[in-house]
Amino acid sequence: MKRNTNVSTSIFGVFALFCLCLLFQSCLREDLTGTLPVIKEELVGDYLTNNPQLFSEFTRMLDTTGVMGLLKAYGKYTVFAPTNEAIKRYYSTLEDEDGKHTITSLNQLTLKDIKEFCYNHIIKGDTIKTKDFNEGALGSRSMSERFYTVSFSDSAIIINGSSPIVARDIELHNGIVHVLGEVLSPAYGNIAEVFEKDSARFGIYVKALKATGLYMIMNKARNEDEGYDYTAGYQPNPSDRFISQYVLESKPTSRKFGFTILAVSDADLANYVTPGSPNGVHSLADLEKLARYYYSRAFNNDADAITDKTNPKHYLNRFMSYHCFNRILLSSRFVKDLFTPNHFPECPMPEYIETMMENTIVEVLMDKQGKIIGPAMAADPNSAFGVFNYDDPLQGAVLTDFKDLPPGGSLNGYYHGITRPIMYNKTISDAFSSKRLRIDAATFFPELTTNNLRGSTPIGEGYGKLKGWVIDDKYLDNYEGHGDSRFTYEEPTGTWLFYQGDVCAISGMYNFTVKTCPIPAGTYEVRLGLIGNRADGITQLYIDSLPCGVPTILTTDYFDGYVMPGMDKQDPEGYENDKMMRNRGYMKAPNSFGAYEISQSSARMAGSCLRKILGTYTFDKAKKHYFTAIMIGANVDKSQIALFLDYLEFCPVSVLDKEGID
Repeated sequence: MKRNTNVSTSIFGVFALFCLCLLFQSCLREDLTGTLPVIKEELVGDYLTNNPQLFSEFTRMLDTTGVMGLLKAYGKYTVFAPTNEAIKRYYSTLEDEDGKHTITSLNQLTLKDIKEFCYNHIIKGDTIKTKDFNEGALGSRSMSERFYTVSFSDSAIIINGSSPIVARDIELHNGIVHVLGEVLSPAYGNIAEVFEKDSARFGIYVKALKATGLYMIMNKARNEDEGYDYTAGYQPNPSDRFISQYVLESKPTSRKFGFTILAVSDADLANYVTPGSPNGVHSLADLEKLARYYYSRAFNNDADAITDKTNPKHYLNRFMSYHCFNRILLSSRFVKDLFTPNHFPECPMPEYIETMMENTIVEVLMDKQGKIIGPAMAADPNSAFGVFNYDDPLQGAVLTDFKDLPPGGSLNGYYHGITRPIMYNKTISDAFSSKRLRIDAATFFPELTTNNLRGSTPIGEGYGKLKGWVIDDKYLDNYEGHGDSRFTYEEPTGTWLFYQGDVCAISGMYNFTVKTCPIPAGTYEVRLGLIGNRADGITQLYIDSLPCGVPTILTTDYFDGYVMPGMDKQDPEGYENDKMMRNRGYMKAPNSFGAYEISQSSARMAGSCLRKILGTYTFDKAKKHYFTAIMIGANVDKSQIALFLDYLEFCPVSVLDKEGID
């Protein structure tokens, strides 16, 4: 059976569909008034069965596949239940093997297809009310491990861009039901081939993706580690780690891979007038000229003689690779979902993400106050999802309304429209190498975002449930653990003094190495963010296999030179104390975040939250680096040991005197 995975390329079609959804929503709400009594003791499955006028087709699917048994059992479920009419409209979009629209009932679908349909509409293990919805990605995935996106329009809540919730928050004994006016039908192709179907809107980028070979890379890459078995190896044990008394731990059930594409529409390219495109971009040849203009200057004409567009050094390849990521990023996962309540709104927060262009990063800047984005971008509602490469006046791109496509995602990723191209040109390269790069440790691991482990914590009610993910040694490509090192990713919580609220905790007699994202060439002071580390012993730290001084004890209570600002009348701001701490190889924590649920004061005010200066290093070219920590000896039981790897800072020595305390 063929599925219709085509994304509408007509803005009028999208508008018409949206209007139809709103009209249907209004009618259905009127029909539901007073006709669907809700008995809280009812199970979700019984509720659906007891309302056949709306859900008989969905319940037939659930019964046929046996999925109904789950919804009639105890547990926690969130169900997006499509109406009978919605499912019938869905049938009309499907094609049989001959490419004809002849599907009229579930009897013509395979059992696998029906089960996948049911799983697409159910979240297992979580109950989510609409008051906890935020614009962007929903915190939990479906049983088919697909993402949900949420958008708002007037009083309407839209799931996956085209499915309106027409009756919400029906509370039942084992879960929540939201009634949908249209079914959820994610695409079943890989991201490259689904992106190709949107050629009417992004035709030039589609051609460039194919010409550079990136299309083939994305289309042929494996989508999942079939050999990963979450039931094997170490299993979470509350008595094994001291942190488990605070954190509910579990293991990810799968290890998926994917991609994200940023693309500029043909219409926006036509109006993109720069020195490299004085008449705009109207063809693939124009795009190649644009790429050559900027990348030949940024890389000293090193690829002038290269004609093979699949060569990573070819200027067009560099241009397109810089718009692609080897991780799945929904619109809110670039930075919005990482700007947790722990971070103070008045302090801008950048996220640095590695691109598929060799040894490059993109900056996505979040500023909830709108002070630095500027009037034009601040007025764009999509600026709430961050600004890409703000430092270049010809860039400063934001997402467009054509984001989180295809609706519900493809098998291995998403694509998003952006307002203008982004490039790793000389302006951006110079900007990155002349500013402090504070990088959350979780950023180094694409798997955390792709598998919905990072950024999924709801910011509203329930923020900070203290959930941790036990990660096997081979799960993360940029992590290598030895001995009994145990890696746990702790989700954000308002009770801890962590940057972005989350932390990577490595426990036991640790011996591990982390590969960072690419850092631009330059001379940097490198620092490690510390907080109350239970590292009761001596640790040797390394950058690129070079020892960072002598072995040291990393527990923050071992350092006795900290004085809280305001406590010394002779040094009310703590600046003299800052100098003394620097002489001893430490710094206070930044002034830009704190423990949201405990106090509104910043981490700078906490002696348990410091920065360890690892040393000054000169990097002769942009590349990735290696941070290693080896515990040499401990004076406590190994179950009481953990290094909280919160963030690394790379601060150019040229800005040390004007860095500030944020």
